[in-house]
Amino acid sequence: MKVSVLIILLLFFTVILVNVIISCSDNPFIEEPVVSVEIVLPIQTLKYLPVDTITFVSKVFNFVNEFPYDSTFVWYSDKDGAIGTGDSISVNNLSENTHVITFKARDRNYIEYSDSITIKVAWSSSSWMKKYGGSNVDVGVSIIETSDNCYVIAGQTYSKGAGSSDLYLIKVDKDGTLLFDNAFGGIDKDYGSSVFECSDGGYIIAGVTESYGAGGSDVFLVKADINGNLRWKKTFGGADDDFGYSVVQTSDGGFIVTGRTKSMGAGDYDVYLIKTNNKGNLVWERTFGGDESDVAFSVIESSDGGFVITGYTISFGISDADVYIIKTDIDGLVEWSKTFDGHSYFDHGRCVIENSEGNFVVTGYSKLNIYGEKVALLMNLAPTGNLNWEKYYFATNGETNNTYAYSLCETFDGGYVIAGRKHIHGLSEVNVSLSKTDHNGNQIWSKSIQGEKSSSGYSVCQTSDGRYIVAGSSENAKTGKNDVFFIKTDSLGNVY
Repeated sequence: MKVSVLIILLLFFTVILVNVIISCSDNPFIEEPVVSVEIVLPIQTLKYLPVDTITFVSKVFNFVNEFPYDSTFVWYSDKDGAIGTGDSISVNNLSENTHVITFKARDRNYIEYSDSITIKVAWSSSSWMKKYGGSNVDVGVSIIETSDNCYVIAGQTYSKGAGSSDLYLIKVDKDGTLLFDNAFGGIDKDYGSSVFECSDGGYIIAGVTESYGAGGSDVFLVKADINGNLRWKKTFGGADDDFGYSVVQTSDGGFIVTGRTKSMGAGDYDVYLIKTNNKGNLVWERTFGGDESDVAFSVIESSDGGFVITGYTISFGISDADVYIIKTDIDGLVEWSKTFDGHSYFDHGRCVIENSEGNFVVTGYSKLNIYGEKVALLMNLAPTGNLNWEKYYFATNGETNNTYAYSLCETFDGGYVIAGRKHIHGLSEVNVSLSKTDHNGNQIWSKSIQGEKSSSGYSVCQTSDGRYIVAGSSENAKTGKNDVFFIKTDSLGNVY
């Protein structure tokens, strides 16, 4: 009897509870939580460079534990498709475009909730050509982008300074506005060939001096602070002529310089390699070559702590001059040396880099025949010095083969950009040559950039915003004398 009463009471209260739940669910005055998603980063309409890493972050509201356990979070670009999953992602490979980025959240009932923002991914489109200097001859030979997003050029000035010509150091801001232009030297002829930003924010410049030193001309090494003020200067060489063409700061804080020397070595001119400490004091010096002239134009510190040099040799090889590449250890002792003949009258190596794969890439030029026609060359070498491939860039559209390549850098996409000068068919004038290749040296585009009159490009690098800067010289149409020529192109080598 008592059990029956308990069962009846339990059923009674169960019915009441069910009715309460049903009535509550139908009550229009009890609000359901609002379900929503929102992209909280980045901010709408921001602009990014193609090399930037962009972080996207979302926030989901009132999913009552259905998320993330029973849902899917997906990010989409209207240009590139799906770009990632999760409530936050980081991407660095969005195409150059205006993107509508959408975040979609789908619950276990396959109901989708979304939010969208618009961002732009593009290189900056501005470009320009600038000239610097005075009323006399001025030349830019080497250019770098600095850590404060400015540009520094080293070269030679006859317009400023104490002597016939002086080493010239120029710094401009990101728009090409002059910040300083300083001259270093004495009463005779001095000039700069190479500039490198140091770890302390200052600059090291290598060049040549006839004002100081032991002989007719000596290697000139100048240290300037971030504002272009002289900190110290050093000379290297002997009683004869010695030249400095390239300098970089080494991983121990010192400097490595290369060029040519007639004061020491085995032949006419020999390759000259100088190692200093961070104060410019000599640690050691080496010469390389044979009975005739051997010259180096470029040096780098390799990833193994040694050094790689390129130039040309007349002492070795089979042509009038061959590309000369030397690999040394950390003490400047030769590990290997190579010569390369392009089956031409002569070949010069003018610039060497180590690429992201650890191979060495050299640019320069080859003389094709007795008529003096020249073409730019590009070579890729394994760390052992064995040739991986070589390319020669012949003229097209009936142009004369007369192109000199002086400088290169590896680009963000793994290819290369090469700068030099190109003689124009049927004219006495010269234009700046700028070429872009892919990873295997296949030419993608080639530009001929004209100044007021004859112009040359001696140094190139890719900037952090994906464009290209070139330093050189351009003849002034009014004075007939060269000015420092500074070009900034877009990402395709165009100047507007």
